[in-house]
Amino acid sequence: MPLTSPALNLEVDHQLLDFSLDYAWQGRFRDAENQVDLAQSISSSLRSSALNDLLAAKAVLRMASVLELREERYRHQLSSEFSRALSAHVNLDIHGSYTLKKPSRWASEQLTTDYSIQLDTELLDGRLAMTGTYRETFKRRRALQNTLTAMDIDSRYHVGSGLQLDLSGTVMRTSGTTTAGFEQQRLQAGISWSPASDYDVSFRLNRREDTRIGRDDIFGSGSIIWSPELNWQLEFRYDDYLVEDMEGILFRARIDLGPG
Repeated sequence: MPLTSPALNLEVDHQLLDFSLDYAWQGRFRDAENQVDLAQSISSSLRSSALNDLLAAKAVLRMASVLELREERYRHQLSSEFSRALSAHVNLDIHGSYTLKKPSRWASEQLTTDYSIQLDTELLDGRLAMTGTYRETFKRRRALQNTLTAMDIDSRYHVGSGLQLDLSGTVMRTSGTTTAGFEQQRLQAGISWSPASDYDVSFRLNRREDTRIGRDDIFGSGSIIWSPELNWQLEFRYDDYLVEDMEGILFRARIDLGPG
């Protein structure tokens, strides 16, 4: 039988401080076990219009929390957002969050830290978009602990006339008491060209490294896509590791026959 208390809502709307808070509590009575399950949730946000105007930016701080007492399950998160136009042609966005969670009483406690930064600017008659992310996840249960760190970067430079240059990379590292530490890397550089709305050609140079198996490979890939009509498409794809680490060519056709 569920029992729910009235929710609490608090808001402060002022130029110096804009604050909101929502709190909810819920209880459920178990007749067979003669026990009560209790849970609560909290969410809030904080921003300052005066500070945002002073910095010519948009910044906000958020908090969210869910706790279930009987199951010893919880998830707490603190996040922040910041965006600002550095000039008429440069935009900057930064996000960060800290998350502490435990899915059940038997699961490991997990702390995750996330950061991301995005830059969008005009450069030499083109448009450059760059995104970088960092994540660190720490798991702990009794004397056992593991850490996973992942970093990603993705950049795209639109030159014009359908020409685009790409550069991306991923690095992942693990360490802890239950697994041997290893590192994986994936780097990619390429060029793509769309001379018309129905053509797309791309070529890539890739590097893949995995210290767990002692592997370091450099290989190429590419694709040609032709879409002469909205209802059908032809695709040719080449990759040195397309099928079970062997060179291969993939041909794919899509035809849309319509409803029915």
